Amino acid sequence: MVIPTRRGDEGDRSCHRTAHSAPAGHTLINELLLRGVDDWLQVAEVFFVVGAASPALTGQEQRERTLEILTEMVGGGLLEAGDVAENGFVPWGLSPDATLHRIVELWDGLDHMPGLGQGGSG
Repeated sequence: MVIPTRRGDEGDRSCHRTAHSAPAGHTLINELLLRGVDDWLQVAEVFFVVGAASPALTGQEQRERTLEILTEMVGGGLLEAGDVAENGFVPWGLSPDATLHRIVELWDGLDHMPGLGQGGSG
């Protein structure tokens, strides 16, 4: 499963928040949006960024924080979840709640924390 940030009308991926005025969660979101400018954003990358920002978190706390960030980003329309197939990105087309439910189901199907290229069919 990959998550591209939403593209603007001009095809760019941008965020209008500024890191210096944003709460800690928004700073993480800004970093993730910047990472999504040039490539797809995978759940494993969100997990990594959360862990790097808060190294004292346990694995379970890191997972919970990752899901909180994803909930905010999906709910705010900042990203769309889907898979990458031979023809490119295929959005799931789910509501924000259903998207997060699917992410949790896919994550729970792993016997370890996600790595790049894992977490779904993409």
